[in-house]
Order: sequence, then C-alpha cells, then structure tokens
Amino acid sequence: MDPLGKSFPKLSRRQLVGGGAALIAASVAKPSFAESGRFVSTIFGGVYEREYRKNFVTPFTTATGTDVQLKLGSSGEWLTNAKVNRRNPEIDMLLLPFPDSIRATMEGLSIPLTADDIPNLKDVNPLFYDAYKRTGVAVSAVGYGIAYRHDLVPQPITDWEDIWDPRLAGKVAIPEIGVFGSWEFLVQTAKLAGGSEQNLEPAFAKLKALKPNLKHSSRAERTL
Repeated sequence: MDPLGKSFPKLSRRQLVGGGAALIAASVAKPSFAESGRFVSTIFGGVYEREYRKNFVTPFTTATGTDVQLKLGSSGEWLTNAKVNRRNPEIDMLLLPFPDSIRATMEGLSIPLTADDIPNLKDVNPLFYDAYKRTGVAVSAVGYGIAYRHDLVPQPITDWEDIWDPRLAGKVAIPEIGVFGSWEFLVQTAKLAGGSEQNLEPAFAKLKALKPNLKHSSRAERTL
C-alpha cells in the first residue's frame, strides 16, 4: 500500500512512472524490476531524501519487497545520464524539476502512462500529466519569492518591481537561465513589462535594465 492507502501496481521497469517537478520513466525496455529485485530512483539530499524514504521508499519496499536504491545528485546530471544511457538505463525513475522535466519529455525519454498500467493515475488531475504528454506526472509545486538581508537593503522589498531600485546596485542575484526558478522569474519579468507566459519578449529589455543591480560575480549578469 502507498501512503494514500492504495495498492502499488505491479509494473515492469518500462512502466514505472515519472513526472514533472517530476518523475519521468525511462522509455527503453528493461527486465521487470520485480524479477531483478532492484529499483533505482533519483532524489535530492537532506530533508527531501529523509521524507522521500519515509513516505515512499519504505511503504513501497514493504509492499513489493523491492530493493530501492536512491541516486543523489542534481537534475542536470540525472537527465544527462538518461540521455547517454537511453538504450541501457542506469536509472529506472527520474525525479526532475522544471525545466529538466520538460526536456526529458521533449527528448522522448519517458513512456506513455495509462490507468491500465498505473490504476492510481485515475485519481490524478490531468493538469499534472497533460503538460508531460501523459508520459510523466508532476508530484509537487513550489512557490518562488524574494529573500533579502535587512541589514543590506535600504528599505523593505514588497514588490517584484522593487529589485530594479537603483539603490540596490550590485546587490541583486537572480537564477541563471536553465536552473530552478529561472523560467518563473523570466515569466514574472515579462508580466511586469506588459508581456505574459505566451509573450516573453518584453522581459529581455527589462532584464537588461536590471543589469546594474546584479552582483558582478553572477553568471546570469554576464549573459545579459
């Protein structure tokens, strides 16, 4: 039984789910994990790993007897591994945050997921797997915001527009494009400049206007 009280489906390695802030299943045929008795998944360390083991790994191992091995690291590392070893996967299920989860879908690294193979899928809002062409399932959502040091910032930050304040020259750090939060920040910047998720063009001029405020050591600053 999983933490929600539902039975774990009996799946081959090819059929194991993935998703989208996400778990993505490798799309290459492999022997059944039930036969090998070993299943490899990825995970971030720290509290994330602790809770993942407690709420997913332990119940899954208890229900199936499968030896779950967790591969710690970064999403870029895992995605590269999946691409390089797509014909003989070393990882059975990938935990990938956006945008690497979308990249995995675009690269064709995941397989179609159906309720016939994974009965619990019928309880998932289609919103959480339609974005991954029904080859992955989003497992979490994260809110992004602004963090700042009160002793270094002249006045409280209450709005996204505040980080363009000239008084913050050389004090602002933003995520480099392609890493966690970068796409969300790009969309937010576009909205501030009159754009939207579908119209990102206004964001680029506004980001150039932010350049004086960025820390010189920021790789993102050097790409603007």
